[in-house]
Amino acid sequence: MKIAQVCFADILNKKSFLQKETHHEFNNDGNLPNLIDSYSLFVSDGFKETEFVLTGNSVGQLLTTEHIQFILDKKEIAKKQYEHCDEYWLLIFEGSFEVDHFGKLAIKDHLITTTFDKVFIIRQFSSDIVLVK
Repeated sequence: MKIAQVCFADILNKKSFLQKETHHEFNNDGNLPNLIDSYSLFVSDGFKETEFVLTGNSVGQLLTTEHIQFILDKKEIAKKQYEHCDEYWLLIFEGSFEVDHFGKLAIKDHLITTTFDKVFIIRQFSSDIVLVK
């Protein structure tokens, strides 16, 4: 927690450099604990809303229908800009590290609303591909 607070303070000090939408890499210039060599940050104007996901343990919370529908609702809006295709498939990538993956699936596919022909979840941490719809 202390390291996160120090990094957050450093980011706030450097916010004037973060105006450009890009990947930023910051080396430890002596203001951070020796444990940190550097950290990176990606700035994007495309993120208009976020969802809090608890990722502080290796068990992972349930991946629910609501999580998937949240993603699908955003992708339905984006899909309006896609070129015409005979079929639309959506691949949802789950995190690949112990701290950013979900645990068990609790998805009720009959409750999912989407116009995508197929929806897959790529569970990188467990190397699984799950067909949701």
